[in-house]
Amino acid sequence: MEENHAWSYPCGSSRPPNKDTQGSSGAWPKAIRNLGPQSGSAYSCADLVLIYHGDKLDYYCWTAGADNQIWTYVSAFERGTAGWVPDDKILPVSQDAAFCGPLT
Repeated sequence: MEENHAWSYPCGSSRPPNKDTQGSSGAWPKAIRNLGPQSGSAYSCADLVLIYHGDKLDYYCWTAGADNQIWTYVSAFERGTAGWVPDDKILPVSQDAAFCGPLT
């Protein structure tokens, strides 16, 4: 069995595939608190531009970080920022978010 860190996205990695089924007509979840997304799926990665409470979020996919935390890539598309956020910071978690899979 592979360890979780084999699926984590390192700091500064490129944007993962948008695998959710949200679509343009779907309901956009909103950030329930201010979020400090990371540049990779780990707390040790650099903070990116804040996503604010009430911003509309597009969920891309989730992965397990090297820290055994589940991370979801979100885009605050109206603000023009995106990054990795630990799932305990973005409740409710998107029902449509899919597993990111391996880095390509």
